[in-house]
Amino acid sequence: MLNTHSVWMVIVLLLGGCFPYVSQPSMTEFERTSKRAKAGSAVAQNKLGVIYADGTLTPQDHTEATKWYRAAAEQGFAPAQYNLGMAYASGLGVTEDMVEAFAWLSVAAGGVGQTDLQRVEACLSGNGLSLARQKAKDYLEKYGSGT
Repeated sequence: MLNTHSVWMVIVLLLGGCFPYVSQPSMTEFERTSKRAKAGSAVAQNKLGVIYADGTLTPQDHTEATKWYRAAAEQGFAPAQYNLGMAYASGLGVTEDMVEAFAWLSVAAGGVGQTDLQRVEACLSGNGLSLARQKAKDYLEKYGSGT
């Protein structure tokens, strides 16, 4: 037989546990990612860039995507370095720039995007390739090899 205390516990559990938590709206994935990205998380910054690029959780905005890729890339996060390099290669969110594309794809370590790097390299010649290699070396020293 249930006592009064047990009945009230069942009611509280059915209503969602602790009342203060019931009334608080939960953050969306976009809001959580945005908050972590603004706090400096490279993983979240790259993810936010992907969210802006694909436009599933927010309106598509390639310029905003590259802003977040750059923030994460400059912290040495390889997937963001790759994404930023591909943005430069395709001209999505930034002006197409094969030198920048080559530099960022070169810095993205561990074989990330080697085929894409080779395609970009094929678009460069002479001084452009020399400049791209120097820029890649500078970025590697400044931002470190991607992790």
